[in-house]
Parts: sequence; structure tokens; C-alpha cells
Amino acid sequence: MSDLYAVRVLGVTRRAVRLGVNRVHPDAGKPAPHAVFALMLMYDPIAKSGDAEFSKYRHLNDSALAQAMDERDAFDSAWMNANAQAFVSKVTRSGSFLDIQLTHPAWGEHLRKRMAWRTTAYDAGPGLPAEPRAPAGERTRVQRSQDPAAGFRVGPPRDPAFKLPGAFIPQHGPNKYVADPVISGSAAMAKVAASMIGQPLRFVPRRGQPNVGTLVMTHPKRVLFYLEGADWHLTSLFDFDELKSFGRAWLVEEDAAPASGPTAPPKRAGAKKAVRKAGARKAVKKASKVAAKKRKPTKVGSKAKKVAKAKRRA
Repeated sequence: MSDLYAVRVLGVTRRAVRLGVNRVHPDAGKPAPHAVFALMLMYDPIAKSGDAEFSKYRHLNDSALAQAMDERDAFDSAWMNANAQAFVSKVTRSGSFLDIQLTHPAWGEHLRKRMAWRTTAYDAGPGLPAEPRAPAGERTRVQRSQDPAAGFRVGPPRDPAFKLPGAFIPQHGPNKYVADPVISGSAAMAKVAASMIGQPLRFVPRRGQPNVGTLVMTHPKRVLFYLEGADWHLTSLFDFDELKSFGRAWLVEEDAAPASGPTAPPKRAGAKKAVRKAGARKAVKKASKVAAKKRKPTKVGSKAKKVAKAKRRA
């Protein structure tokens, strides 16, 4: 999708953000004074944190807005429609200027004056009424689900290129999962990757946001992750030296839901009882072996940073 607007941060206060938003595409309308559009713009620098022009802004991935939502939320029109007004209380337009009033000072703290970028953000309406939101309190320890299937669709990827009938496909964004165990270092990640085919990994790039995806291919120097949503799927390729760490993804306990059987669709019926920690680890190990046997490690091809990236749907 082509860029629609050029955006520049003109000012940031405790309760408001002023952006200059200029059209760069002939089909782009005037910048919309709506909460959904404003939240798209405010999240853009976080989504672009891995780009070279944002490399000096090292605070983006740890910001309050990055902890409250992730890229999957930003690309989900239903989520944005339901939640935008929880972050943005009011938007007014004066020419090419947007003045965005925040429901909490933390939501604009990641923005810096003179920060500039181009965006594919578009007018998706004002959004639904929502209670003002404040940042969640810092948790000293995150509890994860004991069920290895909670938060995943267990079955083959929708992309027919990957024949992995027992793959664990994440159903949420990276903020809903925790990695356990965390494996860091290129050599250590390369050593275990082949045994984790079909498993869901929460991975942290050296530049850019953490993400979660299913490991579908591995190579001595790189790995390929598969991600999917309700109406999209894509792959992301990383060299091991482009990653800080990865680890088997587990649903954060407060978000844990009953697990589905191996062939259940995304909207699952029925439930299984949570298993003990030892049993969960045994199930993960067994699933890894089955998935690896179904598809041997495959060479991915020439080096690339990423082979695809999700985009907002117009």
C-alpha cells in the first residue's frame, strides 16, 4: 500500500500531541480528526522502530503505548475501532494540523518533537466510546499458562507451502505471550532451532519490536517464522545474528483460556484441563519431535531482512 501522508511531530505536552499531517498521495483526503486515525499515527513510530531512520530512538519498544498494544492490534480494524477512544479523548483539525488530546500522559511520551515519517494510516471513523485507559502497573513476575495449547490454533498453517499438521499458530500479538525458556546468542539459537519446527516462538529482533510466530523453516544461518490473522498470513525471515533472543511462547496467565484439540478451528469449543508444568513441557517436546519429523529443516534461500510485512487494510 502506498504512503498517504507525511507526518511530523510539532509538539508534545502531558495531555496533548500536535502533528503536522500533509497529503503525499492524490487519493488521500484531509487528515481525519478521529481517534482511530490519531492512534494509528501515534503508533507508527513504534511500528517503525526497526527502520534505520528511527534507530536513534531506543525508547520506543519500552514505551507505555508499546506495552498497551502491539502491531497485530494496530492492524486489527475491530480492535482499533473498539479501543482508540480509550487512548485518545478528542481530536481537532486546523488545516494540516491535528491536535490530539490524550486520556493519559503516558500515551504520547514516546513521541519526540521533529520526529517525522510517512504513513499508510487512513480514516477508519471515530471509533466506539471507550473508558479512558491508564498504563498497567509494572509486573515483577509474569505468570504463564501451564497449557501448551492455550492461546494457539493447533493445526496446519493456512499457507499450503507449509505441511505442518501439528503446528501451534499464535492467535494474539506478542504482548499476550512470554518466552520460556529464553534462548539468546546466535550459536545457541542455531543449535536448537531445528528441534523447534512447528513450535510458536516469541522472538526479539536486535532492531524493532518483539513478535510471535510459528517456526516453519530453519537453516544454519537463519530462520523463517509464519504469522497469520483472521484474513491474512505472512512470513518473516531473520538471520540468527539479527535476533537478540527467542523462546517457546506461552500465553500470559491472565489471558489464558481453555485449550482446543489438535484439529479445532480458531473459534474453539470445549476445553481441556490445565496440565502440570512437567506435563506441559513433555507435551511441547513431543509436539516438536512430531512436527520436525513431518517436515525436515529446509534451506530458506538467499539472505533477506524480512520477506513480508503486514500492512493496514484500506
